[in-house]
Amino acid sequence: MRYLTWKLTWPGDAQYGVGPESVVAEHGGRLEASQWVNPTVEAGTILGYLNGGVDLGLLADWDIAELTEAEALAFARGINSDAFMLDDGRIGEPEVTFS
Repeated sequence: MRYLTWKLTWPGDAQYGVGPESVVAEHGGRLEASQWVNPTVEAGTILGYLNGGVDLGLLADWDIAELTEAEALAFARGINSDAFMLDDGRIGEPEVTFS
């Protein structure tokens, strides 16, 4: 699994930001945003998972950075210090239970 961070772009007068997922899909890959965003989706950096050998140069408009597994976990722990690596390579956090 590859870990990437990116920021949304705001083409023209767009009400919504656009991520690089469609470009990745056009080149045979799959990019999935995780729950880890700092500080918000609209204004911040998104951590996600990339499957496929997509050339990251195609994604320059989104301020793409590839992270190691350890760096991705550190990014998540900057948001929640209890974040941990799951067996499938995704990053999780303990479930909150209410009594």
